[in-house]
Amino acid sequence: MNTPLLAGAAEIDITPAFPVPLAGFAARSGLSQGVTRPLKLRAFTFTDPAPGGGNALLVVADILFWAPERTGALRRQIAAHWPVPVDHIILQATHTHSGPQTSTRFAPSLGAADPRYLAFLETQLFAAIEMAWAKREPATIERGDGRSEIGINRRVWRGEEVVIDQNPDGPVDRDLSVLRIRAASGETRAILAHLACHPTTTMDPYASSEFPGAMCADIATSDAPGAVVAFLQGCCGDINPRPTRERGSRELNDDDVAAIGHQLAADVRAVLDQPMRPLGPGTILSRQVTAALPMERVPTVGELERTRDADGILGEWSRLLLADPSRLQPRIPLEILRLSIGPDLTLLAMDAEVTMPYGAHIKERRPGTLPLPYSNGAIGYVVTRQQLTEGGYEPDGSTPYFGLPSRFAPEVEAVTKAAIDQALDEGEDQR
Repeated sequence: MNTPLLAGAAEIDITPAFPVPLAGFAARSGLSQGVTRPLKLRAFTFTDPAPGGGNALLVVADILFWAPERTGALRRQIAAHWPVPVDHIILQATHTHSGPQTSTRFAPSLGAADPRYLAFLETQLFAAIEMAWAKREPATIERGDGRSEIGINRRVWRGEEVVIDQNPDGPVDRDLSVLRIRAASGETRAILAHLACHPTTTMDPYASSEFPGAMCADIATSDAPGAVVAFLQGCCGDINPRPTRERGSRELNDDDVAAIGHQLAADVRAVLDQPMRPLGPGTILSRQVTAALPMERVPTVGELERTRDADGILGEWSRLLLADPSRLQPRIPLEILRLSIGPDLTLLAMDAEVTMPYGAHIKERRPGTLPLPYSNGAIGYVVTRQQLTEGGYEPDGSTPYFGLPSRFAPEVEAVTKAAIDQALDEGEDQR
């Protein structure tokens, strides 16, 4: 007889209490001018109380990324304080482009990190975990699957180049997966909705949890009072929200954020209103795989010295690499973590901004898996061979903002998929 799972969920506010640089748009500068939607951090703990069953932790925060220079230390601190192994910990970001910058490793034009906010964020992280751990109780997880139309492919040919716009004919992932955690009493303790779509609706200078926050607030208010509602981000590197009006006709604002969030909430509600299948309890297992992603080339120090005083992103990129020569490597590690919570729930975390075709590969390779990019840090965009051939922001324009030495080499797709397959294969996992 299976031992019931123990689960706990908690939510805490991480909204900046003072003006901060917002991360995600190089075209937006200055400090935030207020808050339209509060930022939240949600923590979920899972325990299989059977002997050797193990513990797991999933944290989701309304930020652009978890800082790659801090995430490893944070996970080790968590593992030292609670009995959760480092490779059973996932720190994910919803990837809102209206949250504070959290890293010092990226180009300053994406927003400079405020040390006061970083200290506050980490304090709130540990407080939320403590609350979630204290709330553990016998629980069941149910899953339902549906669809959402809020996303649209954003890679469009304009003349001889690929630009970011709406591409209704481009590939898009419309899969919407919803998890509901119920206490033994039947009460809903948490709802988690997984979809692949960039939270880039508006460039307004206000802190905001974007459409994920609007969806969470809608569901928490109307469908699950008292429950913790979270958005899990999928492989959305080339997927943007479908605007309520044609992009370019006017600047989009919080009204548009609300409309997209409410549409997503309606899609989530449609899944919740249908019968959902219970997921079996079982041992919590993980497997971590590191892929060495090949760069096209590595610039020389001399080349960087010649461009260090250039205007704009070229100068910023040159100075980033000169300040940290360890970045000048022919291969960049991509960390992939598979976390299985029992036999029926598999999460695949990746510390990168991953484009949609990889999500499709993951789901084909192991149906039911929930891809979780933007987890445990961020190295930059991981794109396909075809996207490298086409060019555009994801394979080319983004690389200097992340401080990468160059674009990736064409074999990056084969290397990434091989590592994903290795992580998803049955075999020797870690308890």
